[in-house]
Amino acid sequence: MTQPQPEQVEPVAIDPHEADENPQLPAKAAWNLSNRPFVVAAGVAAVLAVALVVTLVISIHPFAGGHDIDVTFTLTDDELGESCQGDGGYSDIGSGTPVRVTDGDGSLLGAGSLGEGAYFGGGCLWAVTIDGVKDADFYSVEIGGRGAISKSATELEGDDWTFDVSLG
Repeated sequence: MTQPQPEQVEPVAIDPHEADENPQLPAKAAWNLSNRPFVVAAGVAAVLAVALVVTLVISIHPFAGGHDIDVTFTLTDDELGESCQGDGGYSDIGSGTPVRVTDGDGSLLGAGSLGEGAYFGGGCLWAVTIDGVKDADFYSVEIGGRGAISKSATELEGDDWTFDVSLG
């Protein structure tokens, strides 16, 4: 038994612009002008969705926005040398000492560390900025484990968002 052979069809060049005018030609591809509003709307929706996600991430990130808080720290000690590395009872003070800013509940709002101190003959001065500290009613700063100094938001704003701390 012989099987029927498929009919041989000769290829035909098709101009896609003539597809609507000639019923024997296949219809135009799916991307025609009637789909353009849908594509534009989908693109706008995607851009808005990305903008919403970025806004939400920025608003809930704990260190986003807020204020930059400056901390100046002075250690007065006649035995302190130009290295500004504490000695004896101040051996925990020097470059790398942690600086923490917390709110009234003790939640961490920002952190940094002391950099190189500036020796002034009888002591050293350090300055550090904690960036993007979110709003709170009260702020505390602690340098090393030396205890916290607190200010209300109103006080801190009146002091140009600066804590001046001294020891010794």
